[in-house]
Order: sequence, then structure tokens, then C-alpha cells
Amino acid sequence: MMDLDYPPELYHVFVAAKGISEFHFRAFLLPLVQHFIDAGRLTLRRCPNRGQLSNLLDTVRGCDTSGFDLFCKIDDDDIYSRLYLRTVNAFFDTLPPGSSCVYKHLPWVLRRVDAVPHPCRSSLRCCGPTQVWPQHVMAQMWRGETDADFRREVNLRFGIDSADVSFSEDRFILGLMGERGVRDIGPFARRYATTPLVTVQFSNRSVMRGGLVDPKWRRSLCDSTGVGDETVEDVVSVLRSSGDVETILLRGKQSLSLKTHAVGEVLENAETGLTIRWQHGLSEEFSLTNNGMYELQKT
Repeated sequence: MMDLDYPPELYHVFVAAKGISEFHFRAFLLPLVQHFIDAGRLTLRRCPNRGQLSNLLDTVRGCDTSGFDLFCKIDDDDIYSRLYLRTVNAFFDTLPPGSSCVYKHLPWVLRRVDAVPHPCRSSLRCCGPTQVWPQHVMAQMWRGETDADFRREVNLRFGIDSADVSFSEDRFILGLMGERGVRDIGPFARRYATTPLVTVQFSNRSVMRGGLVDPKWRRSLCDSTGVGDETVEDVVSVLRSSGDVETILLRGKQSLSLKTHAVGEVLENAETGLTIRWQHGLSEEFSLTNNGMYELQKT
């Protein structure tokens, strides 16, 4: 997305990094893109994993987005043409004010065939990866994050099954987009761009939709409203006395070591430290260091 055939001063990329510890975020991810951040072209923050709608809003949470005309939902594992924004902008020049768009039937997907990623012809009815909406839809999305009654009303109006977690959120956004008309960019894109506008990735598993998050916990994440409750999933890196670095998954008050598979209860999760009581009864205290690592305190 940073190398699109579109004037860099006319677009900005907002990213919320999920499923990575603060230590690994600082040590490995930030250095790769720091030059884009310094140039004012990229906003990248690390956030805990939430429901699909809140995950999307985390990308711009706390940012001034009033100067933007359109918002494009980008899925990090899908493949977008360098002409993507140029095509979207040209298409919106033909639409009435307040319109939104999606690519309804994508011609290409990337599937895994005999363990090898392979482009395949498709007539996939697409929704999430190609959604583009204006300011008024964004305002309604913010309302939908915290107002459960409003979300329920929209779901009923458009026949959206809220039990279809991780998909119903995209349909909720599509319903908001439909208030002033949703157009299919597909026919225009096939005339305007010489390469496929978007190729959706099916060769790897999706985190929220592909079973990488426990189904019951995924349900809790997507049912939650707001960002202040304990229904979030986060990852921390801890440094043990042996020098080993261990990754611990936090789900509200639950904890899981990805190394030993031990489970525990989070007794305290503060800005300066973390306390966990493991299933065998041992409690451990970790202090947050300047590099984002949690260091085990001697007892």
C-alpha cells in the first residue's frame, strides 16, 4: 500500500498491529516502516485484538480523519493492484455524493493447491476487503461500536445474523454504506485497470475467521461494545531468569503460555507490570521494561 500509483500526499495508511507483543513490535516491525512514519505517510500503532468492528476502528482511533473524503478497508493478507486508489478515485468521480462502493464479484483468488499458493479464477461475492465509504458512514461506525441497540437495529433492518461472528461486522458496515447507495466497482475496474484490482487470499488461515482464535472467545470479542472492558486479547513477551523469551497470550483475566501451554489467571495487568497465578499455584510478577519486554522479578 505504500507504493501505489497515486500521489503520496493524497492518501495516508493507518494500521493497527494485532497479535504481536510490544517488544517484538518495537524490535522487528517498527524498524521496517519507520521511514514511512517519519515521512508522515503511515500511522502504525500496536493494539490488543478486539471484535472485528473495533479492530477496524483501532486503525484511526484518536486520529484526526476529518480531512479525508474516503476510507478504504484494506485486508492485510490480500493483494491490491498499484492502481487500486487511482481506480477507486476515478470511480467515485462518477458517483453521486455520499455513495460507497464494493467489488461484488472478484475474478481472482489465491488458493493453496498441493501446498503451493496458486491464482484461481473465481466469481467470489466479495464484501470486506473492497469496502470504500465516505465520512458519514465512518460516523455511524463509531456509533455502532458502543451502541448495542443501534447495532441490533441495523442488523434487523438488513437481515444480518449477528451469530455469524467475524462476518456480520462487514455486513453491518455494508448496511451503513447502503443508506445512500452502494455501487459495484467491478465493471468499471475491468475497463479502467489492466491488472486485477484485488486478489483475495485463501492460501492461508484468517486469524478471526479461520479458527486461529478460540470460537467462544471470538464470540465474546465480537459481542463486546466499547474498548474499556476486559474482552480483549493481547500478547506479551516475558524474559525469564534463564534468558529465555516466552510469549504469553492474555484473554481478559485468562493467560496461556505459548511455550509450556500452562494456563493461569491474570491477577494484575497495570501499566508498569503484570502478575499471573498459574494453574499449579505459583504466582509470578513481571515488570515492564523500556523496550516493551516484561522481566520476571525474583521472589
